[in-house]
Amino acid sequence: MKRILIIADGPVAVEFVKRITNTHSDENVYDIVHYNDDFETLGEAIHCRFFRFDPTSFRKLEALFKNLYSAAFVLMTDPEDVKIVYENLRALGRELPVNILDHWELDLAQEDTHLDRIGAKELLANRMMALVPNIPVAAQYVGLGTGEIIEAQVPFGSGYAYRHISNIEQKKWKIAALYRNRALVLPRPSLMIRPGDTLLLVGQPSILKNVYKAIKIETGQFPSPYGRNLYLLLDLSLKNHRRSAWDLEAALNLHRRIKNKILFIRVINPDDLVLLDRLRALKSFDIVVEIAYKGFNPAVELAGEINRLNAGLVVVGPHFFKQESFRRILYRARRPVLKLGHQPLTQVDTACLMLSGNPNLEHISAPIFDLCGQMALPITLALAGSVPEAEEAVLEHYENLAAIHSKPLDIQRQLDNPIRVLKAKRDLLLFYPFEAPLIRQSWLDIFRVKVVEKLYPLLDRHHQLFIPVL
Repeated sequence: MKRILIIADGPVAVEFVKRITNTHSDENVYDIVHYNDDFETLGEAIHCRFFRFDPTSFRKLEALFKNLYSAAFVLMTDPEDVKIVYENLRALGRELPVNILDHWELDLAQEDTHLDRIGAKELLANRMMALVPNIPVAAQYVGLGTGEIIEAQVPFGSGYAYRHISNIEQKKWKIAALYRNRALVLPRPSLMIRPGDTLLLVGQPSILKNVYKAIKIETGQFPSPYGRNLYLLLDLSLKNHRRSAWDLEAALNLHRRIKNKILFIRVINPDDLVLLDRLRALKSFDIVVEIAYKGFNPAVELAGEINRLNAGLVVVGPHFFKQESFRRILYRARRPVLKLGHQPLTQVDTACLMLSGNPNLEHISAPIFDLCGQMALPITLALAGSVPEAEEAVLEHYENLAAIHSKPLDIQRQLDNPIRVLKAKRDLLLFYPFEAPLIRQSWLDIFRVKVVEKLYPLLDRHHQLFIPVL
């Protein structure tokens, strides 16, 4: 059993003591020192003793210290009295934990490691901040109180809505609890998150800030949360003359159709004078052209430039993406990459996803629906025959998202090889999760039918968007 000393004066102290007296516990005993009538109305409590005297009197306070106190709380209205009481307490117990409600930011011993000052202004500001929409609410008095515990409400259209908890990658953070309809729901792998749910998140504060932003990002924002701008790497060497013109047109078309801020065009090998003149004429407030006449090495400088320019989508031609070293650089940059196909992007009329048991297909659903909404593209799911249980969960996820976005979803249950079927089609935009296995390619991959995503080179004629898993 611990004995607690409370030195109380004023309305805040009355409310504090009232809560103490109404808290029935046999673990603590409270000695409450006051010197006005406000505390006489609080009634008796078996675990509380009231003493009426002036606590600035060292002699009177000393008489109580025949008891061994575990902690002291000081809630008073006069700053000079608070200073005197603190000095008295410290003289009576050098290592006694003292907690002071400090309205005035008093000049007390800064080096006192056993002193905890509670700032009233900070408390009020924190409470008001907790009521502001779209600001993460961090636990102030639980754990370390540094933001390692926060809550986030899932908005309509969030990329986390209608996702199973088991298919949310949680590295260095966890969903500790979920609140739905004012009730606590303990998380389980099969639980699907719904709009309006409040998630209690635990993890590294820096990680949780990014998770919070990702939860709050709604549709119509792509390329956010990956970045704000569009980045095109353009090779003007003579051997790529026609290819360069197509890539430029694709980037300009995409820039007009999606919600990005600035289109950055990095030009290397500037041998095409006609196209160079056109690029110079394109320069404006939202199109920036940087020409590297010499010295730009994509293997060394590309990743840094993508980060510096806050690129949320990288556009490259197929000749770049064929290089394993180049794919590795783009994978590490953690940005969506659009590998352009063999037809103009303006001819694309359908977005397509090959459904497999890969749980990361749920992770990339938000940017898929977001981009297809901005580009007004219908979505097709290509299935290979019957749907196993793992694929059924992914299919359910996409059907739910299609319903809430009022987006038509064409589900094609192919008995034939879906690669062969898609290869015969025209004008598709294909989606893939950008994962480490896609970096390395081998001719043996065509025999590994379970790894559907690794077969993307067979569909090179189509535009392909590789989306990293956040």
